[in-house]
Amino acid sequence: MGKTRHKFPRARAVATSGGAAVERSDRAVPEVEIPGKDVHPSDPAGIVGGTGRAKLGVRLRNTLFFLLFFLYLWLRVDPRLLAHCAAPRSGNLPVFYRGWTFFRECVGHPGGPAEYVGALVFQFLSQSGVGALVVTGLAWTLSRGVSGCFGASGFPRLRCLRYVPVLLVLAIYSQYAHCITDTVALAMAICLIPPYLRVSAISTPAAMVCFLVVSPALYYVAGATYLIFAATCILHGTLVTRQWRLAVFCLLVATAVPCLSGVFFSGVPLTTAFTPGAFSRNLAVSNQTLWAVRLLCLLVPVGMLLAGAATWVRGRPNPTPLAGAGATPAPDQPANRSKRSSPAKAGRNPAAGDPWYARHPELFRVAGWLLPLALAAGAARFTFDAKEKCLRAVDFYADRGMWERVLDAARDDPANPPNILTVDRALCHTGRLADEMFSHPQSIAALLAGTEDTLAWQWTGIWLDAGFVNAAEHHLAQMQEVVGEQPAILEKLALIHLAKGNPGTARIYLHALARTLFRGEWARQRLLDLERDPELAQDAQIQWLRSSMPKTAALIKGHTAAKWFLKLLDRNPKNRPAFEYFMALCLVAARPDQVLENIHRLNQFDYPRPYLPEHYAEAVVFCMANNGVNPDLHGWRIREETRQRFLACMEIARRHKDHRPAMQNELRKKYPASYFRYLLTGESGTP
Repeated sequence: MGKTRHKFPRARAVATSGGAAVERSDRAVPEVEIPGKDVHPSDPAGIVGGTGRAKLGVRLRNTLFFLLFFLYLWLRVDPRLLAHCAAPRSGNLPVFYRGWTFFRECVGHPGGPAEYVGALVFQFLSQSGVGALVVTGLAWTLSRGVSGCFGASGFPRLRCLRYVPVLLVLAIYSQYAHCITDTVALAMAICLIPPYLRVSAISTPAAMVCFLVVSPALYYVAGATYLIFAATCILHGTLVTRQWRLAVFCLLVATAVPCLSGVFFSGVPLTTAFTPGAFSRNLAVSNQTLWAVRLLCLLVPVGMLLAGAATWVRGRPNPTPLAGAGATPAPDQPANRSKRSSPAKAGRNPAAGDPWYARHPELFRVAGWLLPLALAAGAARFTFDAKEKCLRAVDFYADRGMWERVLDAARDDPANPPNILTVDRALCHTGRLADEMFSHPQSIAALLAGTEDTLAWQWTGIWLDAGFVNAAEHHLAQMQEVVGEQPAILEKLALIHLAKGNPGTARIYLHALARTLFRGEWARQRLLDLERDPELAQDAQIQWLRSSMPKTAALIKGHTAAKWFLKLLDRNPKNRPAFEYFMALCLVAARPDQVLENIHRLNQFDYPRPYLPEHYAEAVVFCMANNGVNPDLHGWRIREETRQRFLACMEIARRHKDHRPAMQNELRKKYPASYFRYLLTGESGTP
């Protein structure tokens, strides 16, 4: 345990054991070690740090803080979902290609190196644990940079603001926003501020040379985010140290560098040259998240502005240390010591009239230790977007064919239209759509939007399942214009052109995919297959798409989704996905008569005999009750319990014909997964 030495003033008298005062010589009392006084009196919460046990406690707190931050990102947020393309809601995700061509394109303009590094770093978010570690490292870098900025400027107490960028990063990623390029550029700018402030404290000419050398290099690397660095340096020289010549010089350089490097040499517009990326790009995030990104950029200059304004109110410049800038004054240093933090008061026992925190220093210290953890927990609690995570998780597992995981993930938000479509895809792929469709919420609007632009990303998967490659290509081309060359889109386009017999176009997409970090293996394998067999006659997926796709490239919006599925069935009667999606549309549209008309198509597939799939059987029973005839079921039978369920549902409807809510509640309770319930109430899905 560390111990602080205090020099007590000379004592005139002390009390003896008998209570009488005995005069002592006027000699100095030697230094006394007082156990437990490990924190500087001006920092009772251990925010700045201290010596001995207090410094160890701060280090333990910081370690625990960032460890919990990492675990939260890894286990709760799951960075894979952020890096996964769930177009168009994902926005324009950073794309990285290996090779000299992409590198040259990136670094050819101001801010390009930061974009290159940001795109490279973003790719590792697709690996959940590594991605969480990357984001934690960026947050730690920003935290250290903010702490160093205020420490080097002579405001050690403001180093507590080092937790603010971490909380903002936590809030941003909890909303599944992507600001990796801006974060990388900001980290580069902030980390250069403390060294410059230390140089400016030593020599003004040296600071001018340093600023002149750093400015063009930083502007080239980080782009207009360089202005965060420049604004902080100018505010420090103007408000804090009153180095007027240095401040004017920095202002002139900060104005000239974007004009020369950005406008004159690179040809970018003047507004772009002076606007950081967080304030110019239209990020695919909410306004709340966008302001969090901007606050992250403005934290250091605004903090410097307020701290400098405080020095003007005091009427004197703030003394910046020449060596070891940012270090806390030693506890026994007499300079600038207030009455509250004097050694005499620090060493005496708390009196009854002292403030509560003076009477309970341990409690105050523990509260300061726990405060960052409590703030992080609150930020995680109030900013986490559970619905966005559910959407991304459902789409992520569907993209990888993990259909059981799709059904599990969708339980958190089953009534969202994109999730409804993806759940129906999962049920189709697992062979349960005809039996369990109405165990999940259904939406007429979602299932009837197949040829429209709404829900185009989800319908792209359905069209590829059914072999309608023209509709899938139409939607993917539109999304590529909005979100850019995302690997998930390039992969589907390559597959479509392989199926359509366009190997030249397919090779363009495959070569682009081969240069990505984590999707290149599939592309390289496809290129090898093309070299060995240009027709891909042995590829089962390609051959199935070719056998199912329409022969003519008709207009996508010429027919409804149901009619397109019928056309696909005419092209390939054994197209089971097209059949099941068509029947699902008939069921949701409350057209059991059309289900009955297409029962004969069941003989083309390997459904288990002799009983009809449950929802088809319910539709047939409903039609039989309404028409009063026994139709030809082409050898299929209906279970007796299905008939009994119909009679029970009709009895419930008869008893509650004048009180619809009561009917809905009873059907929801007794027959939550029945198609009869949907026909009577329009509701579906288990409670």
